Amino acid sequence: MKDFFASIYELFTSLYGEDLGLHLYGHNGQAYETNGGQALYTPIGLAMVLSSLLVVLIFYYAINRPSFNRWYHWLLMMGMAFLGNALAGFYVPYLDVEASRIATDLAVFEGNCVAFGFVNGLYSAVFFVLFSMALRWWSRNCSSTPFPN
Repeated sequence: MKDFFASIYELFTSLYGEDLGLHLYGHNGQAYETNGGQALYTPIGLAMVLSSLLVVLIFYYAINRPSFNRWYHWLLMMGMAFLGNALAGFYVPYLDVEASRIATDLAVFEGNCVAFGFVNGLYSAVFFVLFSMALRWWSRNCSSTPFPN
């Protein structure tokens, strides 16, 4: 599971930095060894996927009102998923930066955490769209949002 999330997140290491990528993978302070560190890609990735799924289910099945069947309502829900996951993606590694739990051979700063939060938010939006495409069909009132049949 760690390798799956690492492979998708590390497509954007140029944005948030290779050092933060090593930390999130579980780098323990020995040059490029990842045995003793706490891997954060999996919990962050699982939280991102599950929260995106939850927001989609809330939109299509809990709210599910004709008055909420508009593309801009769907976009608002996607924005909420993006924002929540961007904050989580920032906050989790930032706590490690603040508590000095980053290996001494890695240079990770607040800006790296902000960039990773943005990447996590982007992936949340991608999963939101994918879940919308897969799960909208059984919604009574919102099945054509945002993509008309």
